[in-house]
Amino acid sequence: MTLPASSRAIHGDSMESAGAAVPTLVARGVFRRFAAQADPPVLAGVDLHVAAGTAIAIMGPSGSGKTTLLQILGLLDRPDQGTVFINGQDTTGLSGDQSAALRNRTLGFLFQDARLIASLTLLENILIPTLAPRAPFTASE
Repeated sequence: MTLPASSRAIHGDSMESAGAAVPTLVARGVFRRFAAQADPPVLAGVDLHVAAGTAIAIMGPSGSGKTTLLQILGLLDRPDQGTVFINGQDTTGLSGDQSAALRNRTLGFLFQDARLIASLTLLENILIPTLAPRAPFTASE
């Protein structure tokens, strides 16, 4: 599952763009394997660039890696190889707490089995994470 690369180049821990805004979400060379090394990887070299305000659909047959890719992009799982950038920040070396803080500030999830709180409206359910305290986040945490 490889999408066309954009004109933006990724160098080390930072991103440079050719006169354009840095994409909000970038995956470069993402690999993920679950079974023995002899088995083919679930994800093999996924490249993805998503700009702010862009809607995308990730489609494929059951077992093709859609959920695995979303979990990696959402910092719920880590790739075996490759890098995910969120707002230009390399997420590779983030601790669990740092990933959670970045996820809380930048990403939103609505799972297929959402398990919403029945007494709340949909909007209230979506806004629940905004009630969590937001301490300043630094890369050194």
